[in-house]
Amino acid sequence: MVYAFNDAALRRKLWEDIKEIHEHMDEPWAVMGDFNCVLHKEERIGSPVTMAEIRDFKQCVADSLPDSEVFYRNEGTFDYCPTKIRWAEDQKKQHMFKYFNMWSITSNYKEIVKQGWKTNKNGKLRQLNKDKFSQIEKKVDQAHEELLQCQQRLQQVLLNPELHKEEERLIRKTKRLKSILEIEK
Repeated sequence: MVYAFNDAALRRKLWEDIKEIHEHMDEPWAVMGDFNCVLHKEERIGSPVTMAEIRDFKQCVADSLPDSEVFYRNEGTFDYCPTKIRWAEDQKKQHMFKYFNMWSITSNYKEIVKQGWKTNKNGKLRQLNKDKFSQIEKKVDQAHEELLQCQQRLQQVLLNPELHKEEERLIRKTKRLKSILEIEK
């Protein structure tokens, strides 16, 4: 996690460190935080930005994270904007594995996990999810998508009280459905 200096001259050491870390990395990697710098002039609100600041930071990003992109998504029920990273094309593609707490309430959960570890596959857990919980997950996804669409409409028309009420309703609905997926500890 990065929290960069406010002074541009002091940030240059950070750019060098990031480039050096990149040189030693064989796998995909990311660095996050507050860089106290922008990639484009129009991203800065308030104080002016110099082209030298942008040039140094852009060069660091281009050298260290080539061909990768970050996409910021609508906040949904979160209090932050989730991000999605698209890694460079030449890096090995990994399939995402999702774990759901609700799986552990089934009677044969431990046995399914044991079998999965022995075979190094998660197909048994996928089948458990399909057999017992697929409709719940689908409903959560649908509710979340409705919420995101509502929030996109709100970004177009900020002063629409009906849309604000609809957003509140969809947040409640999404949170309620998501709570079904979670187990109280």
